[in-house]
Amino acid sequence: MRAHNQIPQKRHFLNEVTSTNLAIDTLDDDPSISPAARVIISQLNNLLKMAASIVDNSISDIDYAAEMERRRSVVITGLTENQSETPSVRAISDNNAVTGFLDQLGVETRSVVCYRMGWYNKDRAANGACRPIKVVLPASSFERTCLRQWNKKESLTQEQLKARRQLQAECAEKRKETSADWIIYNGTIVLRSEIKERRMNEENLSGPFPRTESMLTRHQKN
Repeated sequence: MRAHNQIPQKRHFLNEVTSTNLAIDTLDDDPSISPAARVIISQLNNLLKMAASIVDNSISDIDYAAEMERRRSVVITGLTENQSETPSVRAISDNNAVTGFLDQLGVETRSVVCYRMGWYNKDRAANGACRPIKVVLPASSFERTCLRQWNKKESLTQEQLKARRQLQAECAEKRKETSADWIIYNGTIVLRSEIKERRMNEENLSGPFPRTESMLTRHQKN
């Protein structure tokens, strides 16, 4: 994280060096500069160019590492968020949820790291809102397998697509008629305020890895 934060400063340094080089080139025609001063200026210019090359290479290495991580990362939304006050308990719960999710997809690996994106908000979590989880996998091949397996599970027949569109239309109509916060949850139209209780019931019935209406996507650059 610290290396990424320094990238703008490094790019600014490179721009300044480029500007300095252009300015130095204009000094060649200045007769007021002595030969000794020209030697010193030339040596300083070479040192600046060397420093710029080192900085440029370090930026390239950081960009490459970030790109490699992105290629083996996915983002999962819709996984229930633990409401414990202890961060480590929430982190362990998220790790178990991701493991169960990968098992459901038939992906034979564990995540290198997984974490919720954004700050934890107790009130939002209590109302059923859950932050997306970024999952970094050991290799990009596992990322492709996750997306391929997810697409297979999410492919719908024409009848299923028709039923989904009808459900969406019914939900929109209920929101319009009552001005209440109706949403679609697990194939039914419910009030958002009811989600917490429903999820607790699902966890009691389905065990440690409850399947919610989740969505899996490739991790994109910010």
